[in-house]
Amino acid sequence: MGRPGQLARNLAPQQTRYDVTVRETVSALVRAQRSTPGTLQHMASWVGV
Repeated sequence: MGRPGQLARNLAPQQTRYDVTVRETVSALVRAQRSTPGTLQHMASWVGV
């Protein structure tokens, strides 16, 4: 999730964190990967997935 995820968090943290599309996308990415990279895992945790 690297830079785009961090950029979204910096520019609009509340909108990013609670956006349904962001949550669904992060959930799908986490499910799709057996071993999630640290940055994706951190983003998933941050958005409550």
